Amino acid sequence: MKLSNKYILSTKSESNLIDPLIARISFDEQEKQISMITAKPVICPSCGAAITDMKSVKDDPVRGLHFICEFCKSLNNIDRDTFETFKSLQEDIIEIEYPQEKEKKKEFHNNIVACIDISASMIASSLNAVKSSLIETLKNLSVNSPDTGFALITFSDFIILYNSEGKEIVKISGDYLDQEDIIWSVFNQVNFQFEKIQSSYKKWISLISTLKVEHTTALGPAVLGAVALLKENGRILLLTDGTANLGVGLIERYDKTMVKTDFYNRLGDYCSRKGIIIEIIGVRTYMTATIGLDTIGEMAHMTGGDIYFVTANEIASSFYALSQSDIIAKNVKVRVFIHSSLMLNELSGEVLFHKKDKFFELEPGAMNPDRRFCCTLNLLEDLSVNQELPFQVQVEYTDLEGKKKIRIYNQKIFVTDKEEEIIENFASDVSDDFYTQKSAEFARKKTIDLAMEQLEIYGDQLEMYLKKASPEKQDSFTRSMTIINEALENMSDLQRREKNKDAIFDYYQKIICYGTTSTLRNDYRTSRLTRIAEDM
Repeated sequence: MKLSNKYILSTKSESNLIDPLIARISFDEQEKQISMITAKPVICPSCGAAITDMKSVKDDPVRGLHFICEFCKSLNNIDRDTFETFKSLQEDIIEIEYPQEKEKKKEFHNNIVACIDISASMIASSLNAVKSSLIETLKNLSVNSPDTGFALITFSDFIILYNSEGKEIVKISGDYLDQEDIIWSVFNQVNFQFEKIQSSYKKWISLISTLKVEHTTALGPAVLGAVALLKENGRILLLTDGTANLGVGLIERYDKTMVKTDFYNRLGDYCSRKGIIIEIIGVRTYMTATIGLDTIGEMAHMTGGDIYFVTANEIASSFYALSQSDIIAKNVKVRVFIHSSLMLNELSGEVLFHKKDKFFELEPGAMNPDRRFCCTLNLLEDLSVNQELPFQVQVEYTDLEGKKKIRIYNQKIFVTDKEEEIIENFASDVSDDFYTQKSAEFARKKTIDLAMEQLEIYGDQLEMYLKKASPEKQDSFTRSMTIINEALENMSDLQRREKNKDAIFDYYQKIICYGTTSTLRNDYRTSRLTRIAEDM
């Protein structure tokens, strides 16, 4: 977690300063090793905030060991054993592993279901590229993740679940493709054994080599079947080049009219709670044809998966990126605690915080290191100079070994009336992410003018900061101005030359998820082990 400033202006009055204060939550910080203990976190029963600095604990003959919560001001007792466990920790960031709360140990991604489109829209060159890339992916997994289980579902005007022997375990067609309950029941109860890739990949390769193009696109039933088959945990790799036009999850009718559906949102929500990651490769075949990424893409966004919209020539590199799994946690919950004089206002990264009694909570599902989002903090009232405001973020998650943990970030926000303190302590890289993400959200909703206006206003404010900043600080503002100018140029260029709805969605969706690092996401993912080694 990083704030755009450790200072906040004392008044709500209009100012030329960049407003508001921004907090960025970036999951790459979870890869960094910090102090960790095994214990139950010390939580204020009244508001849920955690106490990590035992210097605030007082010992009173009548009340005993106790602390006053800096968020809700309630008085809470703490037992001596807990105090002794935590008293050595006086850091802004700590990690706690919950005792005796381990799930059954197994890899988060130990099972993969590939859902492959073999409908008529998949021209021969595309399907051949898919088969070749999937075969190479299986070879890669057989070496690097030999214990991974694998299943294959193909979809056209029917859906088929195969085993590694090439046998059709389930085949659903006709009116049954419209029956969500039937599809779920059949796949959920089928007797299917996920074989380890190490011993089965050659048989899968033989089967995949025989796939051929069929007719329509029963995409919704295929994904539904894959989710029901996995039940919980694992990954779904969905590859398609056509719009779902048959069965549940219908987006495009035969008359080519588009249909709104909440089917994919419901699937995404279910998967995020069950630890299932959905990743999508959309294949671009025609300049303006759409596969409905703005609809089916919700499944990837809600579960922590990636979306790739590529040409047939780029399928291989996309499969390779997908084979390099970089999910680092599941069942993630993010909680934000703020001082009563602050309000949590805007959000970027297309996330939704739910207002609880005395904090805000977000459940993003799974966690990859490059995912980031921001929230803005505004004053509700004028404050006294030199006042200190507490700010806390809790990231609770289950790691890939099934251990439940919580990482707690604490930071003080100092109230000032000095403009120079705001400028000299301004971390523009945080606000860069916020404004690029927000502008991408506007642009994806086709409000391009508003998106560009927001970037231009922010760019003007950066220019003002640059003029007033010390020489030591000017470089960071110059870098930020370059980033914003490039974002404006790219947005203008995309609007002028690109007519494909899915390509536009894909471009902005990456920025929404990954901010200023969106163009590096593929490189980061395929070189994850190298990157981790360098960070350490």
